[in-house]
Amino acid sequence: MNKYELQKYIIENIPIVKEMGFIIENIENNQIIVSGEYKKHINHTNSVFGGSISSVMTLAGWGRVRILTEDIDNNAVILVKNNSTDFIKPVVEDYIVITEPLIENDIEKFKKIYKKFGKGRIMVKAVLKHRNSDDILAKFTGEFVAIKKCHKKMD
Repeated sequence: MNKYELQKYIIENIPIVKEMGFIIENIENNQIIVSGEYKKHINHTNSVFGGSISSVMTLAGWGRVRILTEDIDNNAVILVKNNSTDFIKPVVEDYIVITEPLIENDIEKFKKIYKKFGKGRIMVKAVLKHRNSDDILAKFTGEFVAIKKCHKKMD
């Protein structure tokens, strides 16, 4: 799945993302980069709203797990189990979120458990920076769960 396919998938399955204007910028080296526009998310303090920061960071983590599940089950349901965002400095410009590379042992464990039990979980970390800076403005840690999609109809 490339960045355009992931963006399309997200817009089709999480429609609010289109309104929020988050863009998948890049997928490479075991990472995803997602961007956000300052002007779309400004609050009363002239900084980006904390809820928008949490949302874009969760989206980046979710997208990273979506890419991970692609080769084992492209119909897997991906959910965030829990997450935390550490707000370090105000975000006052356009910004990017970069997921940290997943640990290879965690990837292998996730795949093995998913194949055996039809579900698995993995931790994703990410940082948020201004587009043109290396300063970290927020840190995210989230645990995501992938579950085999049940095709039975419920009455």
